[in-house]
Amino acid sequence: MEAAARSSRYYALAKMAAEFEVQTILFAHHLDDQLETILMRMFRGAGLEGLGGMRAKTPFPFASDSDLHVFRPFLHFRRQDLDALVTESGWAYVLDGSNEDVRFLRNAIRHQLVPVMESIKPAVANTLVRSGRLLQDAADLLSEYIAKDFELCKDDLGLNLRVLEKFGQVKRLHVLRYWLRQFLEQLPSERLLTELDRQIMRVQHDQMLNFEIGTFTIRVFRNSVYLQSNEAKAGLSGSSDVIFQWNCEAILQFPQFGGSLLFQEADEGIPERLLSEVALSLHLRRGGERIRLARGRPTRTLKQHYQQAAIPVLLRNRLPLVSGPAGLIYVAGLGMNADLCSNQAECAERKIQISWQSNLIKRQITQDESSDSTSCVGHGNDRY
Repeated sequence: MEAAARSSRYYALAKMAAEFEVQTILFAHHLDDQLETILMRMFRGAGLEGLGGMRAKTPFPFASDSDLHVFRPFLHFRRQDLDALVTESGWAYVLDGSNEDVRFLRNAIRHQLVPVMESIKPAVANTLVRSGRLLQDAADLLSEYIAKDFELCKDDLGLNLRVLEKFGQVKRLHVLRYWLRQFLEQLPSERLLTELDRQIMRVQHDQMLNFEIGTFTIRVFRNSVYLQSNEAKAGLSGSSDVIFQWNCEAILQFPQFGGSLLFQEADEGIPERLLSEVALSLHLRRGGERIRLARGRPTRTLKQHYQQAAIPVLLRNRLPLVSGPAGLIYVAGLGMNADLCSNQAECAERKIQISWQSNLIKRQITQDESSDSTSCVGHGNDRY
């Protein structure tokens, strides 16, 4: 119930921040809150990251805007010092009566455990919080180390199984945890993560795996371990065509399809006028579509192309297509219609490469990139 209430507050705050274009939300957590958090996580058997406590600055949970952050400016201040400041200043405040209910773990720690600890060692709060900061540093160093292994086994879908299986179990668990942290507010327990690792390692070439964690399903197809949002899957099943106009943006976001179209100027691609002077449509497969992906190659059905590209069946109906008056222009995960493409020798006007960026593949987009309307900057490869 506490977790559900917290999630509801976060969703409401994220919505208000987006409405008023706020990029930083201040939380009034103080040093005593930090101490209680560290002790709670210790009781629950947390690892380095959890035992470090709350971070002074973190990305805001549930925010669609990656620039929205939480800042906690009072983590170095004791509760009694802040209480004294509020009283001295005459500020009005509200007390939550549920904070006295010791049936809740945090309240029991606050009212029953911490007083005993401070009677034994008065400076225990500052000491344990300092230990938390040291553990945060250790967690950061470990994260940098694991990030290199993550890059080694990352592929277009998620993780390359053949590379992942070369790691020992401890490293695999850290890589899986690093990967999942990008998508999950709360990481799975050690038991659940170990079971996931066991099942992944037992998958044979001709088998598939469906392993649910929260609102996501982890799947294994051939040599890739990838993540599918259950909510996105349900939402896409009812997605309607979206008619749009391209005005030379570097990126166009389509949350109803779970990703964005990226546009990049290139030596070979679709002439700009075929994209900017017409109405375009983003849609899912309708059946019967055919496309030629390279010159000199035959026109084939999407099913044949998907099979050749080893794209999982479960993903095929989620990858969007772009169409225009000239017909099918682009298929996410496959590429552009070669019959519409030109090179420098054939066409003097700007040529554009199109690609698809799924929301389930994290990528940093700079301010210049996202607001550039004079040149088309994007990603050369599909990330679905």
